[in-house]
Amino acid sequence: MHVPQRSLTKDQSVLIHSACGEVGIVAIQICQMQGAEIYTTVGNEEKAQYLVDTFQIPRSRIFDSRSDSFLASLMNETQGRGVDLVLNSLSGELLHASWSCVAPYGKMLIGKRDFIGKGMLAMDVFLKNRSFVGIDLGALGEERPEECRRLLQQCLGYYNRGFIQPIKPIKCFAAHMGKIVINMPPSANELSIKRTSQTTQFRGDACYILVGGLGGLGRAISTWMVECGARNLIYLSRSAGKSAVDQAFFSELEAQNCHVTAVLGSVSSMEDIERAVGSVSVPIAGVMQMSMVLRDQNFLQMKHKHWIEVVAPKVNGTWNLHNALKKVKLDFFLLFSSIAGVVGQWGQSNYASANTFLDSFVQYRHTLSLPASVINICAMKDIGYLAENEGMIDRVVKLGTQMVGETELLRSISLAIEASTPKSKNQRSSHGSEITIGLGSTKPLDDPTNRLPWKRDVRMALYRNRDINQETVTIGTDHVKNFIESVASDPDILNLEQNLGFLTREIGLCIKSMIFNLDDELDPGCKLTDAGVDSLVSIEIRNWWRRMLGLEISALEIMNAGTLGNLGKIASEGLRQKHTESDGSHPVLVTKAP
Repeated sequence: MHVPQRSLTKDQSVLIHSACGEVGIVAIQICQMQGAEIYTTVGNEEKAQYLVDTFQIPRSRIFDSRSDSFLASLMNETQGRGVDLVLNSLSGELLHASWSCVAPYGKMLIGKRDFIGKGMLAMDVFLKNRSFVGIDLGALGEERPEECRRLLQQCLGYYNRGFIQPIKPIKCFAAHMGKIVINMPPSANELSIKRTSQTTQFRGDACYILVGGLGGLGRAISTWMVECGARNLIYLSRSAGKSAVDQAFFSELEAQNCHVTAVLGSVSSMEDIERAVGSVSVPIAGVMQMSMVLRDQNFLQMKHKHWIEVVAPKVNGTWNLHNALKKVKLDFFLLFSSIAGVVGQWGQSNYASANTFLDSFVQYRHTLSLPASVINICAMKDIGYLAENEGMIDRVVKLGTQMVGETELLRSISLAIEASTPKSKNQRSSHGSEITIGLGSTKPLDDPTNRLPWKRDVRMALYRNRDINQETVTIGTDHVKNFIESVASDPDILNLEQNLGFLTREIGLCIKSMIFNLDDELDPGCKLTDAGVDSLVSIEIRNWWRRMLGLEISALEIMNAGTLGNLGKIASEGLRQKHTESDGSHPVLVTKAP
């Protein structure tokens, strides 16, 4: 950082935002060298104490950088005058608050982020000879290298004379202060390697056959596939999508440039499968076998037809798909099984047997060097058969069954597709191609009310030794609920700027809780993609949105919002519409996601 002598002199004042960052620490040293009066902002109390201990800055001159409260605090400290120089690193509404801190004849220095984000400044503040200066050191280095060299030499001169010191601390990841330095070891072998998750991409020039796939679970998977590039879906179904719900769902997919074909038939019929395969005009790239029929009954009382009705779609149907497509080069052949095939379930011997067959069939296809994988799915809490049958959910919960959400399922599908191709020609076991999700209990296994059928299964002995933390952290639950209740009573409170800020902050905390590498609170101007929000995270945001705000929003709408600030505005407008509707109906903010 370079502050010319004519820009800041002794006894003049400066406000340094984010003062515990690398730029802030250097700025403090240079301003102390100039003899200036220093005011700062930081993100938490630990950083404030660091400035007090290291630079002897009075605590009364250290303000909060995460809200606009620093404006009132600064004006109080300066008797309403402001400061001669503001070194800004904030954006959005906080940029305007910083601009209001500039004293007459003062100036504000702003960085490149404000230019790129097309930040705007109020014109009336320019009265009394206020000014602002933009800084883009990258452009200065490219276009005026001699000036850059002069500045570096000047900094070295300050260092040699003891006016400035190296930035300290060089790392503190729990609460970032100072400069983060990455030290590369001499040998690459010393680096720890962590595998990163990859977003599954489906081919737009091929088609995918989904057997069944028109229930809640299938609709969620279809939507995700389209978001990840799929443009041709074929449904083989006994209903063939004739219902109004299915037709509306097809319209949503087609609105996203996906061509949908519904074939009336049963997977148990080879003739129906051949019709489905013959209806395609592009190569078939993958198959999802999602057929499911339930006929629960005590085994001794089970009729033969109930056994066949359940087993045939999974056993005969899977054989038919295999025979019809064994000469087709597929990217994946994914079978949807159940946890009942792994640990059993009372009254479901037919269903458990059918799913056990699917697990074995994966190994069989691998011996033929053909792709195959299987997911043993547990109880789903927000989509699928149980979610559509409220009484069933209550029964499952009372047993102590652990339920999983849509995001866990989609991540498992990504993993199963990746592991679908056998590793070697002689591979005899499914290895990572057989995935089980949700094998857990919400109650201690020694709880008398725990009725899980596998709690005494010797294969699950290790589970008893796990330390299960059942505490659930809910981000801002009480605050949000109280806020929503206030909005319901008086929707006009949404007109207040601070309430929009509150809503945006709570959404940011929700996102932060889902993305583990975020250390600091998200800025309203932060791009969602830069923060790590992908299609899977957006589904979790959508679920939070429904649960906490009582509004509908699609994962696609979340991604298209662009920034956290825009999400806050969408939420505010949705709440306004919902609570000003005279008929009390719940408006749909965007097209309801399946």
